[in-house]
Amino acid sequence: MGTLKLIDPSLNVAALEQKGARFHAEKAIIAERLLPQALPLLNEDAQVLVVREGYVYLQGSRQLDEQLVFEHGAHLLVDGDLEIPLSSREVLESLKGLQVTGQILLNESMRELLKNLNPSYQSLFLYRGHLIKGADDVQIDDTLLSLHPEGVTCFDCTNISLTEELSAQQIREKLRFVDCVNIFCTPEQKIAVNSVAKDVINIQTHPENDGKTDQENDSETDEEELDPNTDIINTAIYVL
Repeated sequence: MGTLKLIDPSLNVAALEQKGARFHAEKAIIAERLLPQALPLLNEDAQVLVVREGYVYLQGSRQLDEQLVFEHGAHLLVDGDLEIPLSSREVLESLKGLQVTGQILLNESMRELLKNLNPSYQSLFLYRGHLIKGADDVQIDDTLLSLHPEGVTCFDCTNISLTEELSAQQIREKLRFVDCVNIFCTPEQKIAVNSVAKDVINIQTHPENDGKTDQENDSETDEEELDPNTDIINTAIYVL
């Protein structure tokens, strides 16, 4: 089963019904005006998303900016996630209606603006300062923080490296880490990093070890300390 889209309000659903049309879909996106006629033709277990009168349906995740509103208007239905960067404050103020089926990523300074819209969404992620999202490799240093004095939030990033000159106070006041995989820092920075990290898999205190985890380095050290005449066998069952 796929997705059924009946989003053109001018569609003659009655004519389709007269021809014996029936719809079977996992998900149906239906214009509000067509809903009374379309629902009887649809399988009962379909997930229905209603496009309210005056709203424009947008498939997939988007970033809110002037171009998006220019092309689609001030009433938006985003079928995915919506990122609202700090630079889009005026664009957010210009919206008249907003529906998001996924997550809204919003700078925390604009929370009241969003609240005034009374939007619908699945979840809301509030971030501080500049957002770095989905990056494979991120280096955080004094230069980056000077470019973004309001702070930096890393979200869904893979490898994050903190340079040695960053103080614990800078980390606590300027940085946030959410849903990331690896953070590489110095031992002196680790407590501060822990205090601003949420759902981070690994906080590594040895950035000089080429991204290896503490466990991997401990294992290598143990192997180096073994007697050179000792054979190492990696197996579940060893038969002599």
